[in-house]
Amino acid sequence: MNNLGILFKHLATDERIKMPHLCLYAVLYQYWEQGHFINPIVVKRKELMLLSKINAKTTYHKCLRELERYSYIIYKPSYHPTGKTEVYFLPLHNGIL
Repeated sequence: MNNLGILFKHLATDERIKMPHLCLYAVLYQYWEQGHFINPIVVKRKELMLLSKINAKTTYHKCLRELERYSYIIYKPSYHPTGKTEVYFLPLHNGIL
């Protein structure tokens, strides 16, 4: 199994992670992969919500905050409409990522 498979198996066994978390994390991971796995990635809320199929801003922000609290990412929001929000990926407990 490759690292991505191991990563998503880890996410699937974490009881705190629900479908919106998985969808959002998958989209974030895709952005990170496209950027050659360099931290941070710069993201736009509207794009992430569209691609992860999250309709509510509250759900989107809740999932990002929880992914950060669960030590999957570091989330540095921009509170300005044209500002850049940054996301950093963190290594998992068993060294993946």
